[in-house]
Formats: sequence, structure tokens, C-alpha cells
Amino acid sequence: YAAHLIHLFEMRTGCRLRSSIEEISISTPWTYYRYTGAPEGCGYGYEVGKWDNVVARYITRKLESNIKGLDYCGGADFYGNGYSTAQISGLLAAKRVLKKL
Repeated sequence: YAAHLIHLFEMRTGCRLRSSIEEISISTPWTYYRYTGAPEGCGYGYEVGKWDNVVARYITRKLESNIKGLDYCGGADFYGNGYSTAQISGLLAAKRVLKKL
């Protein structure tokens, strides 16, 4: 399956990728379930613990920004983890950048 996906990518983009790959693996929801215990293998979020919650992450968020001009945007922001967090994180990062501009 991986070879098929690589072939499709190379054909549609014209970019040679295969020669740069040393190792590749395919994961399924069962793989995630086996290693993380994620419900039904859905590893796109988790329940935050007492020490790793929204309040603690919000208070320490400025400690995560130590490179001038670089703003974080992703699925593991101070709101928790997951798709909705990635969307909110992107919106907030865009607002920060626009404010600086």
C-alpha cells in the first residue's frame, strides 16, 4: 500500500520521492490502540491530566515561544490536543501575526 501511495504521489506531482525513503511504515487505528490504548484507535486527542490541563498550559504558553518571529500553530496547543485545537491554534496564530504586522 505504501508503494502504491508513493507511486501516485510521484506521478501526480512529478517529484521523485522513492529514492529518498530509507524506511516507511503503515499504521492503522489498531496500531494506535495497541501502543497508546486510544479508544477505538483514535489518536487525535486525549484527556488532559491534572498537571497537564488548559490552565497550566495557558499560564506557561509564553515559555513555549522562545524564537523571535516564530508563532506556534498545531494540534497540541494549550487547549489540549486534536483537530479542533489545531483549528483554534491556527486562528490565534494568524491573529497574533496580523497584530504584529
